[in-house]
Amino acid sequence: MDRVEKMHLAKPEQFFRMVFEQSVEAYVLIGSDGRVFAANDAACTLFRRTEKDMCAARREGLVDMTSPKLGAYLQGRARTGRARAELTCIRGDGTRFTGETSSAVLSVDVADGLSVVMVRDVSEHRATALALTESQVLLDAIVNSTSDFVWFVEPKDFGLRWFNRTLEAYFADKRGLHIEVGMRPDDLFPDADHVQLWRWLYQRTLREGTVTFEYETYAKSNMLQLDLSVLIREGVVFGISVFGRDITRQKQDERDLRIISAAFDGSREALIITDVNAVMLRVNATFTTITGYSATDAIGQGVGILRSGRQDAAFYDAMWKELRENKLWRGELWNRRKDGELYLAVMDIGATVDAAGRVTGYVAAFSERAPV
Repeated sequence: MDRVEKMHLAKPEQFFRMVFEQSVEAYVLIGSDGRVFAANDAACTLFRRTEKDMCAARREGLVDMTSPKLGAYLQGRARTGRARAELTCIRGDGTRFTGETSSAVLSVDVADGLSVVMVRDVSEHRATALALTESQVLLDAIVNSTSDFVWFVEPKDFGLRWFNRTLEAYFADKRGLHIEVGMRPDDLFPDADHVQLWRWLYQRTLREGTVTFEYETYAKSNMLQLDLSVLIREGVVFGISVFGRDITRQKQDERDLRIISAAFDGSREALIITDVNAVMLRVNATFTTITGYSATDAIGQGVGILRSGRQDAAFYDAMWKELRENKLWRGELWNRRKDGELYLAVMDIGATVDAAGRVTGYVAAFSERAPV
């Protein structure tokens, strides 16, 4: 029995419809001549157009035709049936964004030349939501193009009824296991703890309807956010769908942020973080100890509240000139505490920049030094 026959036996139309409703991707159905035939809600949101406007715009209205990668992208898809590239996309209001564009030519029960195209706004690193057409073949193509893990199981024995290629590849690569329709938790996991966990998750979903759960994979190589939902047809539960998004990087970033925050708060040097206009956004406890200003006093104030008046305008002009040119300044200067007392500060100031090299703020570290 081939894969399509298994899918028909599993009656996955309702499941695929739910896949659209819970997807995090934008999809467009487009012809080889550039005509747009359909666009899901996520695509309409991303491009800020109605589906009717998307169809009227055609490819040349949605993509900058002078984009240097467009030619190779179209040629690659014509040659291999699949293509991926970062293209300059155009919204309905005329604004542009860099779209990570992946497409696959549809070859089953669909007219020649049609491709399903997935677009992500990578310029803002936002994974936008959502959904496309009711065609079973098209839905299969979409679900198998996502990097999310997607599957659904029987409500009685929790045997697999359908799974996408991402899940299949994960088990093959990480576990050396070829998964098949009908496999239950006992077949997928060798230890009783994981079997029990998955049965508990599925049973909880049947009780509550939907469940969100963070799960460390059996191979301990990924952290997933799982969204489980019951699938209901004519009032009868016929399955449980599972969508797993890899949040390993997000969790690592959160851990790193906690470490950085702890180091910031525990530093023996006074630390200040400001915006590009030198308005204080965060200070640490040592800052309060040296200056007398609490975080409540300082946040929202310009760093000018620390000035002693002993340095003239030429001093600060030279300091800012070096910060603009080198993104770094080191030196000594006299500052004033909240109670008016002056102190000599040994200070390092560094500029923070974005991916384009634009200054977004400043970080200053200083300690008090007894004057010689």
